[in-house]
Amino acid sequence: MDTQDIAQQLALIEHRLYARIRVQECWEWGRTGSLLHDFMSTHDKLASWVKMSILNLPHATKRGEMIDFWITCAEVCHLFHQVVIPGTDSRFADRNAG
Repeated sequence: MDTQDIAQQLALIEHRLYARIRVQECWEWGRTGSLLHDFMSTHDKLASWVKMSILNLPHATKRGEMIDFWITCAEVCHLFHQVVIPGTDSRFADRNAG
């Protein structure tokens, strides 16, 4: 797997979800079926995917390599001004920092 490709795809997915959120939905936080809920749900699913990709490996060496992989993905995502790798950055980080 190429970290650049994965980071780019994750950034695209997150951008598409984030761009559809309307201000009114922020006032209705937690409402199931809202675009904001979909955005946060995708974020949570990604967090689980990252955790399981690390914890399902049998040896510490392989786990370390997978952690390095996700850190590299997070660094590439940061270059895209996206926060898409849960656990390596804050969900509430400034998306416009750069």
